[in-house]
Amino acid sequence: MSDDNRLAEIEARLNSATPGPWVADTGVRGDCVVWGPNGRFLMNMQSEPHWLQYPGETRLVSFDVDRRDAEFIAAAREDVSYLLAELRKGNEDTRRAITAYLEENGGEYDLANSESIKRLAEDLTRGDQL
Repeated sequence: MSDDNRLAEIEARLNSATPGPWVADTGVRGDCVVWGPNGRFLMNMQSEPHWLQYPGETRLVSFDVDRRDAEFIAAAREDVSYLLAELRKGNEDTRRAITAYLEENGGEYDLANSESIKRLAEDLTRGDQL
């Protein structure tokens, strides 16, 4: 999967999630609760043991709930959005810099040719300025 496809999938999940901001809070029994805008309930991480029904069995489960985990989950909505924007900005800056470098060097690099791409990478690694 290409980086662009992966970013598109991440962005699609971000865009389909409840809009932010999300907020982490402590519930009435010490549970960690994550709320969306306008007090919309998103999730509750229970701190007390409880029974869960699995296919073919019922199991007593207990979660080691940590408010820091709920805060991380709550912040993820805005953090992912910010990181995607920064990554796109960096990618665009890199594309512009490489394009300018190629134009200044008289088009001596053929980006369809792997040897030419290797030479460009070596020139850039050697410290030739973009």
